[in-house]
Amino acid sequence: ALGFAAVRDQQGSTSSVINSDDVIRSAEPTVVNALSGKASGVRITRSNGDPGAGWAVAGVNNGTQNHSLIRKSDVNSGNAGDWLTSAGTDAANSEWIVLPNNDWTGLGVHDFTGSCDGAASAYVYDCDGACFNDADGDGVCDELEIAGCTDSAACNYDAAATDDDGTCESLSCAGCTDAAACNYDATATIEDGSCWYAAAFHNCDGTCINDLNLNGICDEEEIQGCTYIDACNYDFEANVEDGSCDFACLTDGCTDAAAVNFNGGATLDDGSCLFIGCMDAGALNYDAAANLDCGCQYPDACPGDFNGDNEVDVSDLLDFFQLWGNVCQ
Repeated sequence: ALGFAAVRDQQGSTSSVINSDDVIRSAEPTVVNALSGKASGVRITRSNGDPGAGWAVAGVNNGTQNHSLIRKSDVNSGNAGDWLTSAGTDAANSEWIVLPNNDWTGLGVHDFTGSCDGAASAYVYDCDGACFNDADGDGVCDELEIAGCTDSAACNYDAAATDDDGTCESLSCAGCTDAAACNYDATATIEDGSCWYAAAFHNCDGTCINDLNLNGICDEEEIQGCTYIDACNYDFEANVEDGSCDFACLTDGCTDAAAVNFNGGATLDDGSCLFIGCMDAGALNYDAAANLDCGCQYPDACPGDFNGDNEVDVSDLLDFFQLWGNVCQ
């Protein structure tokens, strides 16, 4: 029979002290048999029922069911019963190492070598801080490896990854990184050589930055001169007619005195008479009789905008007063 020791004035409480030697001497096959029916007011039973599903540990579903759990030895204190923090969400932040079903590694005794200065991480490191398992020899224990892109120049670089998994790519973040280019991409981090730039004196849409007479030729590129190929002083480089064409060298020519190329010495009109004027029907000074285009005038896109900032305000008025009273020669 077992011997129970209890303080008399604490009779009726739920705690009793049992001498372990008495349990051994009882010769019962199990502790449950040794205790069952022998402690007054205490009933001890066993259950063979289904314990139910396990809890998730270190990202492993049902980690507490049919798995071996090893508490990491660098966990040196409790956390006030906060199981969620203790279980963690992955192998890195969990306080536990979850081994596969029927893996009894480290059961009973952890065979560490060397001298420990403080606790070593059970199963992952030995007492000297070396990995028990490091298949690729990179110094990161197999249980702590994180797969991902390890190329810092790639679009999907993962600073937390320890093993390159071949997923690195350099397309999703590639583009033009030159802020001066027309197709600059502020989100691009890899230059792909696609940058393109506006032509000299032009905007990215092909329009002139400066075109005072709105003739489509940028002011910086205008060359004035005689553009009529049959004139004596034809200028092949000129792109803006200035009315300077000279036709005196012609023998047969224009006999119309109103034409700019009237030749008083000509006796036979060769149909070459030129009448300078604006040939653009959309211009303010369109001349239907003109056959040599020159000097078209167009409505001001922004009347009163003297300083060209596309706004009419007090600054334009100041510019006007600065010019007030000037005598043009």
